[in-house]
Order: sequence, then C-alpha cells, then structure tokens
Amino acid sequence: MYLILITVLMVWIVRHKYLKWLIPGLCFAAIAIYQGYIMLYMPVIVIVLFYEFYKNKFKWNYLVLLVSTVGIGALLSVYFQYFTPGFGFQHAETVVEYLAARTDFKLSETMIFTEYYINVVDFFSYQIQIVKAFAVPYTICVLTMTLPVITVFVVVWVSAFLNAKDRASKFIILLCMVAPLMTVPIFIGNDWDRWISAVFITQFALAIYLMDSGFDCLLRAAGKISAYFVLHKTLFVFMLLYLSVFMFSLSRFLFAILQQSAADVYYAMLEEARSLLENNP
Repeated sequence: MYLILITVLMVWIVRHKYLKWLIPGLCFAAIAIYQGYIMLYMPVIVIVLFYEFYKNKFKWNYLVLLVSTVGIGALLSVYFQYFTPGFGFQHAETVVEYLAARTDFKLSETMIFTEYYINVVDFFSYQIQIVKAFAVPYTICVLTMTLPVITVFVVVWVSAFLNAKDRASKFIILLCMVAPLMTVPIFIGNDWDRWISAVFITQFALAIYLMDSGFDCLLRAAGKISAYFVLHKTLFVFMLLYLSVFMFSLSRFLFAILQQSAADVYYAMLEEARSLLENNP
C-alpha cells in the first residue's frame, strides 16, 4: 500500500513546477522500502515522466528529471543487491536465540535458514518448484478470470499505437504495452501474488493518466472501444457476468486446489532445508 501511495503522489505532483523535483527523492524512498518497487510500480512513473518530456516538447528540465529518476532506481538496485551490509549473524540458530529474548512469537530456525542462509542454487531450485506448483497455475487462472479486461487493454493499446501520429507517441504506447513484462523477475522469484495486482494497477494508472492528460491517440482508442460496447450492450453485460462468476465463485475453488498443491511443495522444501540445516550448523 505504501508503494502505491508513493506512486500516486509522484504522479500527482509531476505537473507541478516545483514539487515535481521531489520525484527522485520519493523514488529513493519507495525503493528503500522495498527493492521490488523497481519491477512493480516504477514503470508507471518512468513512462509518465517520458510522456511529460514528450508533451513539453523535450525540454531539458524534464529530461533531467527523467534521467535522475531512472538513474536513482538503477543505482539503488545495484546497491541493495550487492553492497548492503551483511545480516550480522553467522548462523540461523544465533538469530533464533537473539530474537527469542525479544519476542514471544514462535520462531522457526528452518524458516530463517531458508530465507537468509541457504545457498543460491538450493534456494533457486525451491523457487522453481513453487513456481511450477503454484505461480504458473495461479497465473493461468487469474489470466483466465480477467480475460475480458486484458482483451480490452490489448485492443485499446494496439488501436492507440496504430493511431499515434509520431514515433515518440508510438514509443510511449509501446512502453505501456510491455510494462507488465517488468514484473517477470518478481514472478520467477515467486514474490507471491504481488505481480498480478501490480500488472493491473500499472495498466489502469497509465491509461487514466494519459487520457486525463489528453493523449490524443489513446483518447480516440478509448472512444472507439466505448462506442463498440454502446452498440453491443449484451456483450458488455456478458463480460461483467463472466468476471463476477470467476471472481466471486470459481476463484475460491481454484485457489483452494492450487494452495494445497503449493503447500505440498512448500513442506517438502522445508524438509530439504531442515536436512541442509542439520548438515550446515
């Protein structure tokens, strides 16, 4: 929620003469809160800044703002990934002993070992298992449930791309279309279901901002899809029913099956991690 609020704040101040210079600092704060911000919501502000750079006839101040924001994101990503201080404890057992004196929560040495001490090869193999057992089926289900929304976005973006008058406009629309690909690392890393919500929030945020800014090619594309549904009201009602049935009925059944499958893999992963922990005290 903090990441979304920070993103909304940046989008809100981007047109302000002075406040827009707070964007690099806000971007810094968002990445400091959660490194995955770069792959979740940062595409929104980067595309918005590029659009403002284009809309304001490529003025140097918007270029500086765009480059500084992207630069901060890149530098912080490298820093947090490779240069942050170590965890401070040599073994998972030491962490448990330290925390046990400070909390009444039940602590799992195996979980702490899996999160912070397991080697990259073993951790990645576990992640791939969970991706196969949960992330892929889950994503297929969600994509099926939201197919009408995805279809509308595809039609609107493609139509806007074809209606764009210049290369810069086409490039902006292309960036909007491929923005969901930024979440692929989050998907592989199995950052649970954050990537799904980020995809749709990003798409809606970009569409709303660009239309509110008067982006002509997108406004015409949205007008065409709106006119189409006015002429085909039955199809629109069917889409709403389709979304309702999947979201509020079948989703519970599908997710229950997937969660059990993921749980089996997860517990097997913990057993393997427990064995590794015993062999690497």
